[in-house]
Amino acid sequence: MSTSKIVIVAGPTASGKTSFAIDLARQFDGEIIGADSMQIYRSMDIGTAKPTPAEQAVVPHHMIDVVDPDADFDAAAYAAMAAERVRQVIARGHTAFVVGGTGFYIKALMYGLFDDGPSDSAVRQRLKAQVAADGNAALYRQLAGIDPVTARRIHPNDTYRLVRAMEIYTVSGQPPSIVQQRHGFRKPRFRALSIGLSWPRPILYDRINRRVDVMMDQGSWMRCAGCWPAVMPEP
Repeated sequence: MSTSKIVIVAGPTASGKTSFAIDLARQFDGEIIGADSMQIYRSMDIGTAKPTPAEQAVVPHHMIDVVDPDADFDAAAYAAMAAERVRQVIARGHTAFVVGGTGFYIKALMYGLFDDGPSDSAVRQRLKAQVAADGNAALYRQLAGIDPVTARRIHPNDTYRLVRAMEIYTVSGQPPSIVQQRHGFRKPRFRALSIGLSWPRPILYDRINRRVDVMMDQGSWMRCAGCWPAVMPEP
């Protein structure tokens, strides 16, 4: 296990991650590494709740506005880029705060992504055709007979994951749970103190609604006219 220590602040939309993390970073000489799958994109400021310029001026922020919207970017790319930012922050003697609501990005940063074996588009299409003809239940029963561990993790109606699991088995000849077990997810890159923010659902929904109202009051919809007409108010 790495001896480098970080702090993770996670939670749902409008739970207060940004302000909470900024307060902590100010107290503990920290810098913030964003973990949000939308805030990484330049120009996509509407609806993404990026830290404001004033907030970013309080403590250094990283992984905000790092790629263009049409660029290829995934969890693996995020993990590599964010890990380098974390190391740079630590090298400066500061505390790295990883802050965001994209759990998959945080998991990729901490544990990496396992190689789930080869893929085969012909096999995948055949499995999709099987689902279309026989329904999910038949393929799910087949997976349960081959790999009950993976079957317990997948809802019978989750067609994508069900087909992918059977594709892994068909192409590699090994149950997906065995493939994942080899990766282990047991060696995190960093030692992390994880803080999760939570609110009762009615309060959280109210916070989300008020955030949207603030965006509308600030005229955000006018800046995207012609681009995202779905967020424009009715005339």
